[in-house]
Amino acid sequence: MSAYNVKTMSGRIIEDPPVARFLFSDTRLSALWLVIRVLIGYSWVSAGLEKLSNPAWTQTGAALQGYWTGALTPSATDKTPITFDWYGSFIQGLLNSGSYVWFAKLIVAGEILVGIALIIGAFAGVWPPSSLR
Repeated sequence: MSAYNVKTMSGRIIEDPPVARFLFSDTRLSALWLVIRVLIGYSWVSAGLEKLSNPAWTQTGAALQGYWTGALTPSATDKTPITFDWYGSFIQGLLNSGSYVWFAKLIVAGEILVGIALIIGAFAGVWPPSSLR
């Protein structure tokens, strides 16, 4: 059995499609994935740094408070943008407890850290897979 096959509990062998193998396992596309990864990482870092310089995100959390309030406000059809009731209740609880102050800081840090991780390749796989070494 190769690295591109999975054996189920019933003994059936499932192979990766050739297109998936080419896109995700072939080293010839590594330069393409590098460019995509760096560009996406740059956009995450840029968004985080923009929020980092905004006191509505880093000091008061007012930006997140406004977003959550808008998400909970019913529209003309008396529906909120939040589809699931449990999630609306969860966001309402966070809003009522003032959690937007610390949660906004968490969002800023998360965006910057995910962006840096994407740029340095922390989420990239290492070739060859352990089964081929």
